[in-house]
Amino acid sequence: MGPSVALNSKRYVAPNAATGSRGVNVHCASLVDKKGVPMQVHPETEKKSAYYDEDGRWMPPDFALDKGVVHVCHNPSILNIMRAPLPRKLHGAIQPHDSLLRMFWDTEKDRHPALIRAQARGLTTFEQNRETVLPLFLAMSSDVDAEQSSIANLVLGANMLQSDSLDKTVAEEQEIERRAYGKRSIEKHGDVWSLEPRQELKDLSQEQRKIHDMISRWDKNERDEIAKRGYDAREGGEPFDVGAAVEARRTRHNEATDACVRLGLQRFEAAYASKKKRSSIPPGWYDVCHKGLREALVNAQNIGLDRSKRGEGRAVNPSNTDAKLGTANLGFAHGQRLIARDLSPWGHWRAFLIHLFSAGVRIAGHDVGLMLECFLHAFEP
Repeated sequence: MGPSVALNSKRYVAPNAATGSRGVNVHCASLVDKKGVPMQVHPETEKKSAYYDEDGRWMPPDFALDKGVVHVCHNPSILNIMRAPLPRKLHGAIQPHDSLLRMFWDTEKDRHPALIRAQARGLTTFEQNRETVLPLFLAMSSDVDAEQSSIANLVLGANMLQSDSLDKTVAEEQEIERRAYGKRSIEKHGDVWSLEPRQELKDLSQEQRKIHDMISRWDKNERDEIAKRGYDAREGGEPFDVGAAVEARRTRHNEATDACVRLGLQRFEAAYASKKKRSSIPPGWYDVCHKGLREALVNAQNIGLDRSKRGEGRAVNPSNTDAKLGTANLGFAHGQRLIARDLSPWGHWRAFLIHLFSAGVRIAGHDVGLMLECFLHAFEP
């Protein structure tokens, strides 16, 4: 909640019966939903004094800054705050969580030349080097593999399609955007590189894989260090609490993995929302994984919400801010649990599809496998 709402109570004027004034009570503005039900307000945003320093100057508290709820309207033509557009995060504003940056610092502080030089100048902690670590982390995840880059340059150079070539046609412009995403196995030639048109989603997938690899390296180093210090302690060395160290490693690993997944989801969402980046996404993927997915989620949420109102299935957490949207988890909404305990959720889903294709759609038995592959190819990517 931003200060434009949290500080409404400062404009309060008590009613005056003598003058007939009804006063001004705007403290409830934007604090009720469209049905008039009061919303829950975080107690930190109710501390009006926290928005001012000792000298009375407006200074948002750390809580508001950390949550990213403070926004400034820089358009002087907007006189009605209700007509001001809500701020929306852009791809450039998507930043990795500090847990990922700390892991990068731990794994690269003794290897990366820039960080080694910074420590030589006396900057020995992560907090002192955060502004340096952030661009290094982004460069690590977005840099194209040297072998891929050299292969693409060799092919484009042989065809005289480098970016400095003159009089390029539209087809040649598209050719320049090709990238070598990986190797293909050809029976007569073995493993060969294959150039493909640049695809934003593949680029983001490669970036995600590099971040996950960094987390795995950190986790392996921590395991080795804990094992080494535990062995030294058993041999009469310095005492070391192995259990506490293992728990701390698990906590950091879980936090970083969660932050990595959320970062990837935000980047994919930004790619679908960007008109320029969307041009490199296959139209079928955009229709199924973005437009169709959003429509399916709305339908699923409505089903869960309706069943919850009738006392069927399960109700979502009423204290959640998105409770009125229902849930997209069909098993949760319909109150269905696993039937066969020896099958995983994936196994139940496959069994349902086989039953749907054979008993519902009446597909011949030998074609059910083909329909399963078509289903996976169409929806799972």
